[in-house]
Amino acid sequence: MLHLTEGEATGLRNWFKKPWFILGVILGNLFGTGLGFFWYQEQLAHTAIKYWVFIPDCPEFALFFVLMLLGIRLNRRNQLFEVITWFGLLKYGAWTVSTIGLFFGAVKLQHLEITLAYAGEELVLFVAHLGMFLEGLWLTQFLRLTGRRLLVTAGWFAIADYFDWVVGVFPRLPYLPHLNLVRAESIISTLLLIGILSCLYFTENGNNNK
Repeated sequence: MLHLTEGEATGLRNWFKKPWFILGVILGNLFGTGLGFFWYQEQLAHTAIKYWVFIPDCPEFALFFVLMLLGIRLNRRNQLFEVITWFGLLKYGAWTVSTIGLFFGAVKLQHLEITLAYAGEELVLFVAHLGMFLEGLWLTQFLRLTGRRLLVTAGWFAIADYFDWVVGVFPRLPYLPHLNLVRAESIISTLLLIGILSCLYFTENGNNNK
């Protein structure tokens, strides 16, 4: 599904057969999950419990990636879960990286004291979410799509966007004047990823029918 040679695909899979590498990825994601839930603790404390599942998107998908890796290692794969995890890693990884980039582009030298105050926290978040995005790219090679998986995944993230941007449980933004921009970016990313999944689905099924 990615344009990889057989050797490249085998090489990628072999990395994830190395126990030390798997352990490093799992520990890194678990650390990111814990850090993420800590970052969201104030918002969770001030939000009704019924909305909690829609709030800590990034730590949830960092944890999902760990569960997905364990499923692959134990030969207990859930391919719908893998598609949803792929979507979330790419969507929220890219969205957070771009949101942080917009923040620094907006404040930069005009508000140097703000830039310095947030630099450490935002840099850690930037690196962690770039890692999420790269994990999503790696996962693309394993996707196996059906119409049901495509529809369930599209529905999942349409609902997530509704709660984020209509109900209003979106995460704390580093620069609130960017609200309209990052809202549009989130919705567009959902539509774009649904489009990519659809193309992959029809390409895969077209190849299978030849």
